Amino acid sequence: MDNIMNYQLEVIKIMKKSLKNNLPKPIFESLPKYGKMLRTQLGILMFDKYSFKINKQHIHTFAAIELIHLASLLHDDVIDGAKIRRNKKTINTIFSTETAITVGDIILIIAFQLIESLNLNILREYFLYSLKNMAKAELIEQLNKNKIISKKIYFEIIKGKTGALFGLSASLPSIFKRSFNKKDYKIGETLGILYQIFDDINDFKKTENTGKSTFLDIKNGIISFPIILAFEKDLNNVKFLIENKEWEKLLIFLEENDIINYSKKILFKKIQSFKKQYNWLSEYIDNTFKIN
Repeated sequence: MDNIMNYQLEVIKIMKKSLKNNLPKPIFESLPKYGKMLRTQLGILMFDKYSFKINKQHIHTFAAIELIHLASLLHDDVIDGAKIRRNKKTINTIFSTETAITVGDIILIIAFQLIESLNLNILREYFLYSLKNMAKAELIEQLNKNKIISKKIYFEIIKGKTGALFGLSASLPSIFKRSFNKKDYKIGETLGILYQIFDDINDFKKTENTGKSTFLDIKNGIISFPIILAFEKDLNNVKFLIENKEWEKLLIFLEENDIINYSKKILFKKIQSFKKQYNWLSEYIDNTFKIN
C-alpha cells in the first residue's frame, strides 16, 4: 500500500499543477481536488497484477481519470443542489451553479489535454468511450426522475454513471499494450456498480458521517438502490410518498421495513462473491467498502 500511496502523490502533483495553471486562484483553492482516489488505486493494482512497471505516461493518465471524476462531481453537485463535497462547501454553493458548470467543463478539457499529450489513439478512444457512457447514463437517470424504474434500468444507469470510469482504470494496462481487455474492464465496471450501491446506501446517512450532502437522491427524484427494494416491498405506498414528497414518512417506511439493512446485506453478499473471485483485490475491497 505504501507503493500505491507514492504513486497517488505523483498523481495529485500533476492534478494540482494542471488545475492551478488553468483556474483562477479562488476557484483552485475552493475545489475539493481529490478524495480516496479509488480509480487510481485500482489502476495501480491492475498494473501490479501484470508486473507492468508504472511510468510517467501512466501517472498522467491516472491524473486525467481523477480530473474527469472531479468534473463529474462538480456537475452532479449542480444537478443535486449539493452543499458539501469532500468535507468542503461545493463550488455551486460558494460561487454559483453557472460557475460550477463552467469549472467542470474546463476540468474536462484539462483532462483531455493530458491524454492528448500522450498521443496514443487507443487511449483517446477508450477515454471518449467511457465519458460517453457516463453522459448517456446521466441522461437516462435525468429522464427517469420521479419515475418508477426497474432494477434493469437502475443497473443500466449505474453501469455507465459509475462503472465506466472504474472500468477504464482497470483496463489501462491492456490499453497501453494496444489491446483492450474486456475482462479487465468488467472487473472495474463491477467494482463501480458495487460502489454506487454503497454510495446509494450512504445517502441515507448523516452528512457528518459521509463528508458530503445526504438525502439528496430521493429529494431530487433519483431512484437509488434502497428505493428499488422499497418498491418491491410496497410499490403503491412508496410511489405515493415520493410523488407527494412525504420524505419523513418515506424514511419511517424504510426504517420500519428494515430496507437499509436489507440493502447492506445484499451489497455485502455481492462484495463477498466478488472478493472470492478476485482475492488479489481483497485489501482494496476491504478498504473501499466499510459497511456499518
